Amino acid sequence: MESSKQRPWAPERKRPVLHVFGAIMLMSWARTLLGDSCFATVVLARRRPCPSTSLTAKAADTDLAVSEDWAADEPEDIEDLAIPKLRRSSLKLKGIEKSPELDIDTVTAFVQEELGNTIFKASEPGEVSVEDPKGHTDLKSAAAILQRWALRREPQEGAKEELIEAIKFALSRDVPEPHTLASLMWSCGRLKVDDIAPLLAPMQELLPEVAPSMNAQNLTTFWCSVAKIQELAEEVDDMIPVLLDAIEEKADELRPNQLAAFIWAAGMLDLKQSEVERIKAHFAGRLSRGDMQSLPLKDIANFAFGLAQLDFRDSVMLETIAATTTEMAEACKSKPAMQDLPMIVMSLTRLGHKERSMNKLLDAVASRLQRKRVLKKMPAWSLAVLYWAWPNDGLEGVRDMQEVLRPEVEKRIAKKEFTYRMLERSWKGPKEWRRRIDSSVKIPA
Repeated sequence: MESSKQRPWAPERKRPVLHVFGAIMLMSWARTLLGDSCFATVVLARRRPCPSTSLTAKAADTDLAVSEDWAADEPEDIEDLAIPKLRRSSLKLKGIEKSPELDIDTVTAFVQEELGNTIFKASEPGEVSVEDPKGHTDLKSAAAILQRWALRREPQEGAKEELIEAIKFALSRDVPEPHTLASLMWSCGRLKVDDIAPLLAPMQELLPEVAPSMNAQNLTTFWCSVAKIQELAEEVDDMIPVLLDAIEEKADELRPNQLAAFIWAAGMLDLKQSEVERIKAHFAGRLSRGDMQSLPLKDIANFAFGLAQLDFRDSVMLETIAATTTEMAEACKSKPAMQDLPMIVMSLTRLGHKERSMNKLLDAVASRLQRKRVLKKMPAWSLAVLYWAWPNDGLEGVRDMQEVLRPEVEKRIAKKEFTYRMLERSWKGPKEWRRRIDSSVKIPA
């Protein structure tokens, strides 16, 4: 018989608690799945804080992670490993059987609903509001919207010019916080240069004042973004000495993955010889054997490529790269085997490394790449550069991989995936080797 005394945890009393708990759990899952940068589109709301918004209050203060992976559907694009990507595959719940897949749109919609009266809304095409209650442009909010567009690479055409002008005005009015300026530059590195060109001059003017306050992560992100757009935007040339001074001050604070990204970007930049010598003296030899063993192959590959571009021939460092890669080669997965191992072999070949450690590395790479169908699946540049880099001078203990590679190379050339001229300049990297394709040249039979 039901007691007339009401139970202390009756269902009707549980309901509000469960609602709050459910909201907090979903926000926690979103943070775990997407990382701190997933809340870049959320700005601190000007209202009384509540549990559901506490996790998103630091959205605009989030530093950009220095981590990047090769795009599965773009195997031949050279992507800066310091620039983060957001993929659908990263949104899967881990550790739960038959876990559902969260869509970025769903997560974003949920966060914006929870922050119902936030400062800006960018949900309707062509309508962007980046003004604070006093009618001033909120730079942090505008930077968050630009970052979201850069992640999706789907800018709203109707609102793009309005947003760029709003950011430009805000930069002329206030000195941005270090992480905000780094966020803007990161977005500029992913968007079309023509779209973001109006922002480069004001950012260049502000950088000397802001750069000394940036942490190592923000500086690395800024440096790598400059490397991505320097070729198309001369405005960033004057940023290089300012950044180099600031990064040199923070050299001891650079983590191994940040240092690898910095060296890669340095190799991609058009630097003065004096700047190259500074980098070789203060940065290139900083990675220890233990540091390198903590890195994934993709970071080691980019570090090695940067050293080759800078012509850094320190024998101890080259020995470390060769030995560490040899340890990792046999057990590495298909993707790094097909993309990162060829880049490391090419980089060490360019630097003239012919010690015994190189022989061991070549033997380990040959063993890994001769597994079933690996060569057939290898991207065109990886195949070409491996063929270019593999020694044919009879080094002791080195397999004659050129004989194994030649049939696949000739097959790809017959399919016009690349030419002999492209093969000869493959050492320039997966971006540069396609620069001068003369379609009038007939491919030799």
